[in-house]
Amino acid sequence: MLVQYHTPQFLSPTKLDRFLAGGWFRNCHLLFRSKLLCIEREIFCIVNIRLPLKEYTYPKRMRKIYNRGNAKFRYEIGNLSLDAEKERLFEEHKHRFKGFLFDSLEQFFSEDLMGQQIFDTKEIRIYDGDKLVAYSFFDEGKFSLASLLGVFDADYSKYSLGTYSMLLEIEYAIDKAKKFYYPGYVLDKPSVFDYKLKLGKMDYYDWRMARWENDFAITMKENPANFIQQKLDEMADLLKVAKVPYRQMLYPIFSLGYLSGFEDFVKSPAFLLIGNMDNPQFSTIIEYNMEEGIYTFSKVEAHKEMGELAEMRVTEDFSDSKLYEIKPLSYLKTLGRAENPQELISKSMSKLNLKN
Repeated sequence: MLVQYHTPQFLSPTKLDRFLAGGWFRNCHLLFRSKLLCIEREIFCIVNIRLPLKEYTYPKRMRKIYNRGNAKFRYEIGNLSLDAEKERLFEEHKHRFKGFLFDSLEQFFSEDLMGQQIFDTKEIRIYDGDKLVAYSFFDEGKFSLASLLGVFDADYSKYSLGTYSMLLEIEYAIDKAKKFYYPGYVLDKPSVFDYKLKLGKMDYYDWRMARWENDFAITMKENPANFIQQKLDEMADLLKVAKVPYRQMLYPIFSLGYLSGFEDFVKSPAFLLIGNMDNPQFSTIIEYNMEEGIYTFSKVEAHKEMGELAEMRVTEDFSDSKLYEIKPLSYLKTLGRAENPQELISKSMSKLNLKN
């Protein structure tokens, strides 16, 4: 599957280790893993990474950031606690994030604050004198530590406080005899996430073999992002010949369709919007379902009851409505299914209003 979700009711440190080792990561109160991400006008493969801590030493540049941070700032490590000062820094820092945005730290950690305490979440607070200038959050397992979120005061950008907080997390993990540090993921192409690779020699999660490798190239032998785009390009070429108007759209919230109870929602990270492209309520789309190995031609609608998702704040790169569809879409009717693009077009001539 492209996406999997798990909603834990209880999570022991050992069980968190197992989830992290399986390529899962945390978002709010959920654990999930996804092979794909829509961002920066493309579909990318997600590549989960982890840093082995046995005999780890800071690379030269990281050591410089660490030493400079220790000379300039003081830090404290403790359990998760939210306050107005952290929320203020979070609000100022939001523009650095990509995609959909949480309104507040309280929203992100809502389940913990309701008393369930599913995750053992800790924080690092970094001070210049008595002024809070940066902080980060991480979840602690028995032998693993997973970095969640880092925020810093823009006035202190020259000190690389985001990286410094990660180095402090690594130091904490080593002191606690952890085996692995999980900083999240990178993408299959160069991206804004590549700063994580500067921390040291990473392991990469291989979805095909369900194991970790120390060679990035091995994990990229299967590239679902390229495969899906290739299939859409093949269909687009035939639509051009048939003079069918279309526009490729990216659908960043495709993972919604993998949640229990939302199976009738569109599950494709990208699709071809057919015909009337300005109807705000109903649309027809062609997508390629990689899991079934089939093209589908469907009528879909913007789901009214899930409209609040469309109200979520997004970063600037998602604001292009000609490229991104950020309204939750659900299926109304399947108009055609076929294994290859020519067959789908042949079956759907009348529905596409085409002439032979």
